[in-house]
Amino acid sequence: MTAPALMDAAPPRPAALPGMPRGYLWLSGLAMASGSVVLLEPAPYDIALALLLVAGVLLHRLRFHASHRLPILLLAGFLAADATSLLHASDLRRALTYSAIDFYMIASWMFFVGFTSAYGYRAISVLMRGYAFAGSLAVVLSTLAFFGLIRNHALLLGNGRAQGLFKDPNVYGPYLVPMFLYALARLQRNGPRGRGFPMGLAVCAISALGVFLSFSRAAWINCGVAVVCFIGFQTVSGIRARKLSAGPLYSILLVVLVAGGVWVAGALGSAPVERMLAMRVSSNGLQDYDATRFYTQRRALETAMAQPLGIGPGQSEVVFDISTHNMYLRVLAETGVLGFAALYGFIALSLLRAANGAVTLADGWRRDLFAVVGACLIGTLVNGLVIDTIHWRHLWFLLGLAWWVPQSAGGPEAVEE
Repeated sequence: MTAPALMDAAPPRPAALPGMPRGYLWLSGLAMASGSVVLLEPAPYDIALALLLVAGVLLHRLRFHASHRLPILLLAGFLAADATSLLHASDLRRALTYSAIDFYMIASWMFFVGFTSAYGYRAISVLMRGYAFAGSLAVVLSTLAFFGLIRNHALLLGNGRAQGLFKDPNVYGPYLVPMFLYALARLQRNGPRGRGFPMGLAVCAISALGVFLSFSRAAWINCGVAVVCFIGFQTVSGIRARKLSAGPLYSILLVVLVAGGVWVAGALGSAPVERMLAMRVSSNGLQDYDATRFYTQRRALETAMAQPLGIGPGQSEVVFDISTHNMYLRVLAETGVLGFAALYGFIALSLLRAANGAVTLADGWRRDLFAVVGACLIGTLVNGLVIDTIHWRHLWFLLGLAWWVPQSAGGPEAVEE
């Protein structure tokens, strides 16, 4: 019996939901498709998401459940601590701007939670298709620029590293990890005979190539951790269910295949690849500026202990001259102990919810989605040890998916594959 035959069959193609607002659904997908064009702020994605949230509230297109009360309460607590810390800000204008971004990120979480809980699998499918389009566009453009196949490519490269239309390769690389893992899950679920196999394999290869050419050490680790956790969730799920599954092995083979293809692609353009590898990976794996980062992180911890109510949103660059490059110390230093406890209490609950769904749900499609979300959250949390990730748009998208409340089993909201 082949590996795919051991897996759950794909759900049937659903009929349209009665009264489903197709326009609202596809506008949401278009908003996600613009998610990699973020050179300016607010980006088109931000404007579209804000309008969709307002429209969703006014037109009753969003759905919330009792299980959302605790995360909303924790996020409200974080915003309260954020506002309190404003009293200690050295640069009030910067603090207000940063605090407004905090509020927007939480608002985007509200949209994703309400939207996916209202329209289920179909909403998730549309959002992920838009996400994959955005990421693929960024990778194609930046790869052509990296190998010198298009002119005036400075906009698409950051210090010689692929970054697409992001501001930083260290954001561009991690952005591609969720689409890589989601494509991997689809390939595993559908098998080589599935009609979406060629497209899924292409998305896997494109996203893996993009992560590699970002030459972000943190993004590489993020991706590796996420893949290991995804396979781990599936293995634990199989052990709990006492059901033999070739899924984890199939995923490993696909990852090896894709990684080998990316390595070959890099070897074909060996000159620029070798140059960047020499710059990014020294003999001890550290860069000259890493010592400055670690020194700033120590200062942030000392400041947090001295000022438990926080120094104010966005004040790290003002007080320490540079960013903390650590999502935990930044929040602790800027919003204080209460803000840290509220935000990371919310994130911990989100991760636990995704992990529980990844190993306990009976429905294979739901289980796979939570496995992807949980694995990507872990990868991003590891990434956050060396990068300020708290304002990453795709982090709040993942957190939103973690609180998706599926419609009743057997309903017509199955994924359209």
